[in-house]
Formats: sequence, structure tokens, C-alpha cells
Amino acid sequence: MDWAKVEGRAYERGLKTQSEMLREVTEMTQNETQIQALRTFAEDMKQGFACVKKKQDHEAISKLKPFVELMEKSDTKHVRLFVYYAMAQFRTGDVDGFLQTYGKIQDVQMESAEEESLKKQLDQWFVTLMKEMDQQEKKQ
Repeated sequence: MDWAKVEGRAYERGLKTQSEMLREVTEMTQNETQIQALRTFAEDMKQGFACVKKKQDHEAISKLKPFVELMEKSDTKHVRLFVYYAMAQFRTGDVDGFLQTYGKIQDVQMESAEEESLKKQLDQWFVTLMKEMDQQEKKQ
């Protein structure tokens, strides 16, 4: 069969050529792959949040860290992400990490009541940490 003639006739009739159909199928497959990758990415973030809520903090840090790094590179502050990450850092004893993450959201404008509440909770943790560090310093 002469595919060039078949494609030529198909094109004359307004039908798509084999190469055009193949290109469309390839694009659709790539789009589906990208969508699946985004779903997996989002699922990892949701699992990280769930780990913080369950106080599985080491696992939470490993799940959330790629997102935190991505947000830092893009200079975007996703308040919930940073607060949950800071909580996990605090509970694992990573004081320096907690303070760095806490500092990153201080100038961020809270856009919802949930964000305000999360930030207030983290502010309380910060105050508690500062009091504890002050008491330890006085003992020395």
C-alpha cells in the first residue's frame, strides 16, 4: 500500500493524515503522563501533611522537603506547607531548621483564616522555644 497516496487522499477529504493522528496521540499520551506526574506530586504533599497530623515527623519531612525546596526556588511561600514543615522540624529537634522555616513566613500576607490560625499556632511554638532557650541560658 502506498501510504503517501492514502495520506494525500485523506488530506484532500479533510481527514487527518497518519502522521497527524500519530502526533495527536503522542501529545495526548504526554499530557496524560504529565497529569499523572502532577497527581503523584500532589499526593505526596497530602501524605506529608497527614504525617504531620499523625506526628510521624521524620516521614513528613522527607515527603514535604521537595515541595519546600521547590517553593524556595520559586520564591513562593505556601503558608500551610511551611507551617507543617516547621512543626515537623520542631518536633524532631531540628531547632535551626525550625527557626529558618519560621523566619521565611514572617513577612507573608495571610490570605485565609486557616493560614492565620496556623501561623498563630507556629508563633506560640516559637515563643515556647525562646522561653526554653532563655531558661537554659540562665541555668548556665
